[in-house]
Amino acid sequence: MAKEFLNYSGLSTYDNLIKDWVDGKLIVLTQEQYNALTPSEQNNGAVYFIVDGAGGGAASFSASAVTFNNTGTGLVSTNVQTVIIELLNKIATLQTQVSEMQTLISENGLDNISIEE
Repeated sequence: MAKEFLNYSGLSTYDNLIKDWVDGKLIVLTQEQYNALTPSEQNNGAVYFIVDGAGGGAASFSASAVTFNNTGTGLVSTNVQTVIIELLNKIATLQTQVSEMQTLISENGLDNISIEE
């Protein structure tokens, strides 16, 4: 267990969650590109950011207005803005815990021990 903790396994879980969501769910298109998508593509669960669409593109985009299905994620947030904040808080907590664990290991002279698999 300590080995996993020191390898930042908790951080990589949330890091992968963010990467998977952004890589697969946030797509930047022009209005023309979006209009060329099939209805199935337009409703595939991705978030389409129309850079030149009605409403002014980036000026009117709000992460708090985008819903987030938290089923199976371990998160409680239900919109993108609060998901980002929740993940940042979890990452900060994990970083603090790793730092505290590393301090304890060093203070107890355990920092020169190797763990073999």
